[in-house]
Amino acid sequence: MFADEKINLLIVDKLNKTQFIIESVINQEKYNLVRASTSEEAIQYIVNHNFALILLDDQTIGVDSYTTVKVIRAIDKTKDIPILFINTDTSQTKYMMNYFDGSMDYILKPVDPLILKHKIDHFIKRRL
Repeated sequence: MFADEKINLLIVDKLNKTQFIIESVINQEKYNLVRASTSEEAIQYIVNHNFALILLDDQTIGVDSYTTVKVIRAIDKTKDIPILFINTDTSQTKYMMNYFDGSMDYILKPVDPLILKHKIDHFIKRRL
C-alpha cells in the first residue's frame, strides 16, 4: 500500500467513482494513492504515515469533514498537510478554508479531471 519512493496522497471518500477519477489523472509511477472510506480510518493513516496531500470528500462516513480537519490540524505532525476538499457545496468549504488559514482548496463534484490534476500538481510542487 505504501511506497517510500512515491509521494503519498490520501483520499477520504466513500464513493469509488471519485477515487476512479483521481486514479485516472495521477501519475501512478510518481504518486501512491492511499484510500480511506471513513474519517476515523483516515486519521489513523495520517498519524502513522506521511502524506503530501489529503483529498477529503465533504460527505464522509463517520466523523464529519469539519471535525476531521480539526483533528488533523490539532496534531503537530499533520497540521501543515494541505487538504483538497471534494465538495458539492462551496459555502461550507469557503468558511473552512478561511478558518484554517487558506491552507486548503476545493474542487466541486462532478470532478473535472483536468482541474483535479492541476490542483494536485500545484499542491505537490508547493510541498516539495
